[in-house]
Amino acid sequence: MLRPTSWLSARESSSSPTPRAHVAKFLCPRYKVYEDAPSDTEIFTGPAGGDVAIESCGWEVQIFVDRKPEVICTDRLVVRDADVGTIQINDFLIEPDSDLGCGSFYTFRLASSTKDHGLYAIKSISKRKAQKNSMLFKQSKNPFLNIERETSILKKIYHPNIVKLFEIMDDPEEDNMYFVFEYMDRGCILTIPTDTPLKESVAISYMRDALYGVEYLHSKNIIHRDLKPENMLLNSFGRVKLIDFGLSFVHEEGNDITRLPYGTPSFTAPECLDGELPEGYSARAMEMWALGVTLFALLFGQVPFYHDNLFELYRMIQEDPVVTPTKTCCHISLNVRVLLRGMLEKNVKERLKLKDILSSTVFLWKNSSYYLPERCTTCQYYSPKSCHPVPV
Repeated sequence: MLRPTSWLSARESSSSPTPRAHVAKFLCPRYKVYEDAPSDTEIFTGPAGGDVAIESCGWEVQIFVDRKPEVICTDRLVVRDADVGTIQINDFLIEPDSDLGCGSFYTFRLASSTKDHGLYAIKSISKRKAQKNSMLFKQSKNPFLNIERETSILKKIYHPNIVKLFEIMDDPEEDNMYFVFEYMDRGCILTIPTDTPLKESVAISYMRDALYGVEYLHSKNIIHRDLKPENMLLNSFGRVKLIDFGLSFVHEEGNDITRLPYGTPSFTAPECLDGELPEGYSARAMEMWALGVTLFALLFGQVPFYHDNLFELYRMIQEDPVVTPTKTCCHISLNVRVLLRGMLEKNVKERLKLKDILSSTVFLWKNSSYYLPERCTTCQYYSPKSCHPVPV
């Protein structure tokens, strides 16, 4: 039986009123075909501070507010001033000085729910600014194409290593539309460049979570297209989750060839810059390179190639060898260096594939602290126990 009391103590003491936290489980899809499966309430919630009536599946147990996985869509907004400087949008309170980040036409702000007192990250998008931004950069005729693409993908996916979209609030008569995401309170895994990179054990642990998320996306034929540390956030329990699906796309089954450019220049694979490939290149192989650059950045605090001039940067990515910093490299284990070399292989035919990375010595050596347990034969998730919880 799970006893999450110790997990809740710090969280409960830091907020007022006390959040009605629950234990949420990401269940093996096998449960869907069992008539005697627990109800939604039994599956997704449990009492905070007491025994949970579901046996641990060993895959994922986290503290969440009482929210079901379906995305709620609301077409009516009620915006009012709840207190001095505090704005209430439907069931969410946004305090002053709660900014989490911003872009040219959107802002992220921390909000609390009046229903469950949980914390959420709300993305506010100005339709007018989005339209102006699209006209300025001569992008798609539909200024909301990226927003629609991201929304459609987030509605389809539900995984422990992908940030969860809970609610969409879009009133046709209002300029702003709002997206309610789970709150990742520890921010991105690393801000680069930095003189204080992560320890190898931490970097590999974070990479393992990112690989889980990417593996799930690829199983759904979804290409993220902008994998980098900035788009990998940490929650309270050190779990890494992928965010920002604005550039993502879904490819046909068995055909991941694309001509779309990568999202961030420094993370672009060499083959993406080869003008002699009119037929395109493998999107999945492109993502393995980006994950290799991410792992490099986590270990060394910088990307392997950087230049202020974009054309020079692209030349370096295509022609220059990958050189690891001498001072730091001596502290990196041989197995991790071999893994990194395989992920940053310029020859796309020789570059490690996702299954090769997950089966590398770094993850499969049983004495390693990064050891991946066996997969559940039903849902193919990694789990040290059965992936289908049993009511007790």
